[in-house]
Amino acid sequence: MTAGASAAKLLDILLFWVRVLKDLGDIELFAGLNSRQMARLQQVASLLKVGKGEMVFLPGDASDSVYVVAEGRVKVSNISETGKELTLAFHDTGELFGEMCLLDEPARRTMVIAVLPSRVWEIPKDEFINTALSSPAFALRLSAILGERRHDLENRMESLVFHDVPSRLAHQLIKLAEQYGMEKDGRIEIMFKLSQLELANLIGATRETTSTALNELKRAGILDTSHRTIVIRDLEALKELKGAI
Repeated sequence: MTAGASAAKLLDILLFWVRVLKDLGDIELFAGLNSRQMARLQQVASLLKVGKGEMVFLPGDASDSVYVVAEGRVKVSNISETGKELTLAFHDTGELFGEMCLLDEPARRTMVIAVLPSRVWEIPKDEFINTALSSPAFALRLSAILGERRHDLENRMESLVFHDVPSRLAHQLIKLAEQYGMEKDGRIEIMFKLSQLELANLIGATRETTSTALNELKRAGILDTSHRTIVIRDLEALKELKGAI
C-alpha cells in the first residue's frame, strides 16, 4: 500500500469515528449530559455493525448491556417453546433497547434481530446506571421511557386476552400509521413494509387469520394492500373497528 493510500485509509477511519461519536451525542436520550459524562459514555460504548437478519442478542445471553440504535432498525421478539414468534417492538434510530437489564434481568428473555443494516451502540449496564445517578435529567428521561414501555406491554397483554384479531389488527395498523404513516390525497401509506407473517407476529395471530382480517378490511374499503405496502383509506372506520383497546 502506498503512502497516499495509507493516508486516505486513515482519513476514512477518522471521519468514520467523528461521525459515529457525533451520533451518540446527537441522540435525544443523552441531551443535557455534560462534556465529562458524554466523554465517559463515548469511552465505554462499543459500536456494533449488524447486518440485516443478524442477531444482536438471543434468549439466555448475559443481560449486562443497554443498546441504542445509531442507525437502522431492530426487532424485539419473544420465541415460545414451540418456536412461535411474538414481535414485541421495532426500534429505530435513536431508540433504546435491552433496558430490562436495568431491572435486574440476569439473562436475556427476548431475541433482537436487525431488520435493516444497522449500527448499534452497546453501553455497559453499570456505566448506564452511573450516568443516571450523576444526571437527574437523564434519569427522568430514562424513567419516562421505562414507564412508557411498561404501559405498552400492559396494553399489549390486555389486547391479546380481551380483543379479537380484527380489533388487534386495527389497533396495530393505527399505531404503525402514527409512527410511519405518510398522508397523501386523504390516504395514509404506512412507510414500513411488512409481510403478512410479520404483521401476524405483531398481533399474536396466525398468518392465515391475519390474511382473512386484512381481506375483510380491503373489501370494506378501509385499506389497500400491495407488495407488502399498506394504504389506509378510511382511518375513522379503522378507529371504530379498534374498539376499546
